[in-house]
This record gives sequence, structure tokens and C-alpha cells, in this order.
Amino acid sequence: MNGNKELEVGLIHEAIWGGKTIEYGSQPQTFSDYLRIVFARPAGKSGFKGEKVNTLGNHLGVWDISLTKKYILRNYKFYYQHPFEDKSGAFQYFFDELKKRKFPKNSFDGLFGFEVNNKGNKFFSKFLYEHLNTMFQSGPLSASKSDSTYGRDNYYNHYIYQSGWTYMSRVIGNPLFTVGKSKIKDQIYIVNNRIKAHHIGIYGYFNYKFKYKILLTQSKNYGTYDNQEKLDSFYEGINQISALLQLDFLNIYKKINIQVSYGIDRGKFLKDNDGFQFSINYNLKNLSLSQ
Repeated sequence: MNGNKELEVGLIHEAIWGGKTIEYGSQPQTFSDYLRIVFARPAGKSGFKGEKVNTLGNHLGVWDISLTKKYILRNYKFYYQHPFEDKSGAFQYFFDELKKRKFPKNSFDGLFGFEVNNKGNKFFSKFLYEHLNTMFQSGPLSASKSDSTYGRDNYYNHYIYQSGWTYMSRVIGNPLFTVGKSKIKDQIYIVNNRIKAHHIGIYGYFNYKFKYKILLTQSKNYGTYDNQEKLDSFYEGINQISALLQLDFLNIYKKINIQVSYGIDRGKFLKDNDGFQFSINYNLKNLSLSQ
């Protein structure tokens, strides 16, 4: 595009594969299996039945699209990040909706963002708004209950790697997706991946020695497609608010900086929490050997 416009389109492809699980035992992990992972191909003869029908391993992808408009004193950036677990979520469902002459609104699970970088106003230097919606997931029906492979993409979860995209009981990726304990098995997994959320961030300077950051997130959490019974606590959505205020005092005395942060969680989804952080650091930049 021209000098003051930038269009970026990216594709992220990640996968969990190989290893050994308690329920399904050792998984295929030869070099040929690695190639199957890279090209998202079904499992070979040694693979589990479901992996032969679908794709070997637990795949997660993201379409990442952004448009930046640049001015002398201000930049605007619009971006969209769409997660997917399979071919239908990646592109097929989108084109099927178009073929049916339907606006493909159900294909737009993901994160929509808008960012302003205000070079001419230090007090209001940056503003960010994001909207997250992961409610559809190619529909509520699983492949066994429909005539297609669509449905229940169940972001970050997998039937073989049952703790999903987690490490040490913490989510790898979107922080609004929530880890919990299975009611059926003694293990953790992603218990909340159907979410509607709004996030606002503001950053700026009061003067060259004093800057601030404010973050505010409001979310409504619907669990997973397993939480569709009216008696389930997730059925009508659970509200949650999280916020952070951070103050930075720069070069207070001989390159010493102080940072003070206060964060809260309020709502019926997470426990009410308050967090406080106080830190002191010394800036070593441009420090000569004689100092």
C-alpha cells in the first residue's frame, strides 16, 4: 500500500503432538509424523482412529490481519485475530455461508481491535479498545451429531491432550480463557472458552517524569458448549470485571525509577482479588566503565 498505509496479513499455526497420555498411551512421533503435523495431515497406521479421520495432533491457528493509517501526529490501527481449530474454522465455514448468500457473521469469532497512537498529546499518548467474541465455534453440534465436520471447535481443548493449551495449570494464550477442574476426571482443562468481552487501555504522561497506564476488562463468560443446561451456572453467562492502574515515577534520583501498580478482580466468575505491586529499578543505560 502507499506510504501512510500498511496492510499486514499473517497466519499462525501451532500444534501439540507426540508424547504420552494416561488414557491414550504413546502417540506417533517419528519424522514422518512431524511432516504430517507441519502440513496438518491425518495420522498414519499407528495413529489413533480419530486422528486418522481428522488431523494428527492438537492444532491451533490464528488469522492475524491489521491495517495501519499513519499521519504526522497520530497513527490509527485496526486489527482482527481469528482463532481456529480445523479447516472449517479456518476458512470453509466462511465460504459456505457466502455460497448460501448469507452474511458470514458466524465465522467472525475472534478479537477485533482499534488502537490510536497520539504523538502530539503526551497526556493521552495511546488508546486501545478490543472486543472479543468466541461464542460460535462453528456451531454447537459435534461431528457425531451432525452431517458435517463442523461444530464444537472447543478452543484450546482436545480429546487426547486433555489439559489442552495449558502449562503448569495456566492457560497458554488468551488470558480470558479459564482453567478449571473436570467434574468427570481428576484433571484440569479449559472450562471457559465461550466469551464476550470488552477491553480498554489508556497510556500517557503527566510530564517527562510521571507516566500512567489504565486497563479495564469486562467479560461475560459462558463456559463451553458442554454448559448448555439451564441449571448450569454458565448458561446465562457470568459477569466479571478486572482493572489495573499503574504509575511510573522516572529518574526520581540518579536514574532510579519507581513503579506502583494496583489491580482488582470483581464479579461472580472469579474470586474478588486485590493486588498491589511496588518496584524500584536503576537504569543502567549509557553507564560508562568509569562510573
